[in-house]
Amino acid sequence: MWCGANLCTLAAVELGQREAAFHGTVAAWFPRGCRACTALLTYPQLLEHSTTCEQCADEAALCPDARDLRRVLREARR
Repeated sequence: MWCGANLCTLAAVELGQREAAFHGTVAAWFPRGCRACTALLTYPQLLEHSTTCEQCADEAALCPDARDLRRVLREARR
């Protein structure tokens, strides 16, 4: 997703299903990234999210966005 690396099944990190409007139709797409870029870019995003999210301030384990970011980060570091 961020670089030109060839992403085979073992080298790719699934970033989760997204939905976007393409030509007036909502379609699902499934972005992937290489492990190096995903780890490098996900960690700062998790830190920023956790400092601005009210749910994370109350109980981070209940925040679906933080949970997804932590999952992606774990996968990238395998």
